[in-house]
Amino acid sequence: MVVGLFFVHINVKIMGVSESDSAFGTGYLAHEEKRAMMATMQKVTEQIMSRTQNMTAFDSNDSYVIGLAERQMRANADLREILYNCDKKGEWSGWKGKIDYEAHDGHGQDYRAERWFFLDKDGKAIFKTIEFPLP
Repeated sequence: MVVGLFFVHINVKIMGVSESDSAFGTGYLAHEEKRAMMATMQKVTEQIMSRTQNMTAFDSNDSYVIGLAERQMRANADLREILYNCDKKGEWSGWKGKIDYEAHDGHGQDYRAERWFFLDKDGKAIFKTIEFPLP
């Protein structure tokens, strides 16, 4: 018995794919990787502030700003977790890599992001992903 089927059309454009690199748990990233993530989050903040004139002209109906801020808050939570665990390099757990892409959010707004993938040692199963919005 089929209760219901949903077909969602997702339009994603891959902009870049990184080389895979060794992973030592999902909470450990190299210093350069963490620095790049923090710089990206700063640029996203600057974009939000520019678009809202430093929050003096905030428009709660601006779905672009709302979507970007939601993605940034999720990414900041993941980044905080990584920074708190940054010195906890575990044993080799598999592979990590990232893709940069463009997509549409639930409001139909275009957005850009990078998604990090942590894979098992065989490279067959993804056990964690993290998305960071791109300005």
